[in-house]
Amino acid sequence: MLLKNHVLSFQINKSIRGSLSRLSSVAYNIIKNQKIPNEVQNNFSEGIALTSLFVTGMENDNVFNIHLKGEGLVKTIFFDINNLGSLRGYIKIDKKQISDLIETDNFFQNSVLAITTKSKKNSTGHQGIIPFTNNSLRESIQTYFNTSEAVNTVFKTFNLNFSKKQKLKAEQYITGAIMIKKTPNVIKTDNLYNDDESWEKVNLFLQTLTDKEFLDKRLSSNEILMRVFGEFEVRVFEEKIINNKCKCSKEKIIEFLNSLKLQEINSLYNNKTKILFACQFCNKKRFILKNEISKIFKN
Repeated sequence: MLLKNHVLSFQINKSIRGSLSRLSSVAYNIIKNQKIPNEVQNNFSEGIALTSLFVTGMENDNVFNIHLKGEGLVKTIFFDINNLGSLRGYIKIDKKQISDLIETDNFFQNSVLAITTKSKKNSTGHQGIIPFTNNSLRESIQTYFNTSEAVNTVFKTFNLNFSKKQKLKAEQYITGAIMIKKTPNVIKTDNLYNDDESWEKVNLFLQTLTDKEFLDKRLSSNEILMRVFGEFEVRVFEEKIINNKCKCSKEKIIEFLNSLKLQEINSLYNNKTKILFACQFCNKKRFILKNEISKIFKN
């Protein structure tokens, strides 16, 4: 069975909003493009699933990204998603440290995490910077929302456990996440919608959901929600289809080159007529001829 790459937004009773992400071929393709060790794939896959959750409620031109920088085996991780559901991921690893650190399971030394929402109208956007907690993207992001954003929020991720010899096909792969958030200032109309009691029970029920059940392709996302939260009033809202279309283009590369000083352009080409650019996200390679850069002709 081919699983949809999608995110569902939902509401439980009147006081809790949530998002559920289940990804198959999209996550597989992003991971495949990065060519990283299996031991790190679980962390990377978790970040893909978490990032996809933030497509719900996104405004027309917004982009949400998660950016981690560290001094351990993993130097950089970057994820972003736009309102069209285009999801990307990139990871940079210190290959010299693989043999020393791969067995320690401590890949994120002295790491810092930045969460940013930007729009075309506001290039600076809103950014929160937090320390990386317990080698876990999930815990770090959850801490950010519960402290900086002052909103009761819980994330739970579901993933395959990769082995060194495991090679999966796109149709076999699946990862995902669920986020629940307590909506502030809900008017209580009766005992059924007691905010605190509902929140505690929903959180408890979420923790009982296992990887095996969530990753079961025979179950739809709606069925999973009803299995876990069926005791409550559950309403499912919009479905967002997720894709892994990259935003790179030849035009963007040329625009970047034209933003450089002429001296910097000449230094890059170093007497060559063309140079190769490779996208860090999708690995697509493009040759840019020096005579394609308009700045060259203006001088």
